[in-house]
Amino acid sequence: MELSSSNGIPITGRVKNDDSIVSKLHRKRFDEKGSFSINKYLNDLLGFRIVDQDFVPNFHKLTDYINLKNEGETGLEQVNAR
Repeated sequence: MELSSSNGIPITGRVKNDDSIVSKLHRKRFDEKGSFSINKYLNDLLGFRIVDQDFVPNFHKLTDYINLKNEGETGLEQVNAR
């Protein structure tokens, strides 16, 4: 799902730097003898978090937007018009 600033919800993100990823992989492989939950680990490397200072009003916008996307709508005009 793609969100943009046009929805009125500011979205920012970051990606772990290469050294951090390599360090985690090395630590998991050698320090923990390769034993780890692949789902948990992939989420740690590839996952994301949402931090929203205006959670309550934005939650309703985001829920409406996801529902519209699931119904095949392409824009946020309907959400913003509500």
